Amino acid sequence: ANYQYDAWGRIISITDSNGVEITDTEHIAYKSPFRYRSYYYDSETRYYYLNSRYYDPNWGRFLNADGTIGANDDTISHNLFAYVSNSTINMGDFDGNVAGSLAYYGAGALIGAAILAYPVLKKGTQAIGEFITNAISSTKDAVKEKVKANTKSKKNEQFKTQTKIYRKGTTNYQLTPRPKDQDGLSFFTYPSYGTGNYTVTTIELVNSTPDLKVECDTPVHCAIKPKFGNINDWISTKLIANDSPHRYTISLKSISWVETIK
Repeated sequence: ANYQYDAWGRIISITDSNGVEITDTEHIAYKSPFRYRSYYYDSETRYYYLNSRYYDPNWGRFLNADGTIGANDDTISHNLFAYVSNSTINMGDFDGNVAGSLAYYGAGALIGAAILAYPVLKKGTQAIGEFITNAISSTKDAVKEKVKANTKSKKNEQFKTQTKIYRKGTTNYQLTPRPKDQDGLSFFTYPSYGTGNYTVTTIELVNSTPDLKVECDTPVHCAIKPKFGNINDWISTKLIANDSPHRYTISLKSISWVETIK
């Protein structure tokens, strides 16, 4: 399948090898999650997941704020929702934190592949196939570890001056309000239910999103609710949240992490 995009990643057309447009949504072209810039595409929300944040190609902006002001060392990246400093032709963002030159990534990958592959090319097609399989596996593992290390380091530095809030449970269902939660999704400033897995974020992070806010009614209890609109729209998705989460749940999960209290 061939995908055609505009500069911001909006899909213009999907065609087969003969140039015929594919309209059948059950076709493998629609099932493949790897699309523009090889980002992971969520077909339910039509957002791209860049490992730490969701990117909306229709807005040309991230859903959530960057954790570092001026991460790309330029004026535009002081807008914490900006994507690749608006330089979509020349730059990509492969972890949602810092943009990089596409030429740099491409050249590095080609040179590295050539150096590593040369000894293998002499051994025939079977060895080449094994090499490619191992290389893909190793690259995935390396990227996961790098993202995990960067995320942990960033959290430790960024959140030590922010107010953490906790909610017991980590599933989409547990991060969607119930009909009686008209005042919002409850969080506490401490692990209120003892041991177990908690979804953790900060008041500052939630308030930095374009669609969610935090309101606290006591020193230890807060609620997350929509900045605009009626919370019932969010509530109505609770029973299907694990399979088809509301965009508020997706937004909340993108700025949260899991902590296990023992």
